[in-house]
Amino acid sequence: MKRTTIYMLRAILCVGILCFNGLIAGAQGIDEILQQIARNNPQLHAQDKARNAEKIELKTSNNLDRTAVSYSPFFANGMQGIASSELVVSQDFDFPTLYAGRNKMIKKQSEVLDTRFESLRRDVLHDARLLCIQLVHQQKLATVLKRQHDCMALLTSHCETNLQQGNATVMDLNKTRLEAMKLTTAMEECNAQITEIKTTLTALNGNKELAFDGIAYPTIDALPDDATLLAQYMANDLELKSAQLQNETINREISLTRQENLPSLSVGYRRNTALEERSHGFLVGAAVPLFSNRNRTRAAKARLESAEAETEHQRIHTEAQIRSLISQMHATRNALKAYDAALMQTSMDTFVKACQEGEISVIDCCREQADILEKMQDMLELEQQYHLIVASIMKNN
Repeated sequence: MKRTTIYMLRAILCVGILCFNGLIAGAQGIDEILQQIARNNPQLHAQDKARNAEKIELKTSNNLDRTAVSYSPFFANGMQGIASSELVVSQDFDFPTLYAGRNKMIKKQSEVLDTRFESLRRDVLHDARLLCIQLVHQQKLATVLKRQHDCMALLTSHCETNLQQGNATVMDLNKTRLEAMKLTTAMEECNAQITEIKTTLTALNGNKELAFDGIAYPTIDALPDDATLLAQYMANDLELKSAQLQNETINREISLTRQENLPSLSVGYRRNTALEERSHGFLVGAAVPLFSNRNRTRAAKARLESAEAETEHQRIHTEAQIRSLISQMHATRNALKAYDAALMQTSMDTFVKACQEGEISVIDCCREQADILEKMQDMLELEQQYHLIVASIMKNN
């Protein structure tokens, strides 16, 4: 009975080691999920339509004003019907250079809208990537807990047999049962977390089914040095790019405000009738903005100064965040190197064998198993944290 139980424990541990190492190795899966979410995410679809609508509105803002048509009939005493009338057709338009200036500003505003949409798209996919990393962590944790639970079930069976033979105590049996119960609860909580993450990812995919089979941590190639990582992030950050484009738009607005001091023009056609006489003519006019543009340039300059100060604050804050993440990445990676997964697996096997052969008590074996499980959970948590940090550092790439 002892030899059979030991063989079964060895089989469980070997399968567990293979599964555990397979999960650590990494595989494809996350990129495919992100590609589907990019196609099916309802928020991205809605914002894309809103962006297109805003760009159309921007273009219409540079059209000519409405054409005005007026007809005025006149009546005189002692005459029946209309004595005379006036028909006026006119078109107002701004000074021609204003339209070219507005077109340049509209292009900048369209670039801002595109950048903001890309920033939203990046954030949605980054959140989805973080959820995928959390899912991988929970699945790996579930594998470890299941293996521990199977080992504890065998130890419980071993204690029941030994209790009947008088080689074990009720305390030994209760200890294994309590440990098995604790592991069962942890497995249920882990499975609940897995279900919740999958549900959230499916919602991000527009409630369209996703395939989670084979999902694993992405392979992390050799990362560049810290200075390069920081420079890449800052150069590719869409929020900073959007802020800079907004500043350029305000600069265009300042130039446009100065041009709006030029007069707006009006041309048209006039036709007058009086009894049997008719006369035709042209209408030419100009409107000079003597007071309407007062202080607008000064206000635009003040907005630019505020926007540039805010952009600089955002740049400094972003740079500090990335420096902190890079520091955390190194610390987490160094801490992760201290763990030896193979040693922990071998120790689990060693303690179980020692218990089966009577070299240590069941209670001591359970205590050591719980200690190893805690270390393995700490290692898995550090591994997850490392991948989360790297994903945040590389999200602009």
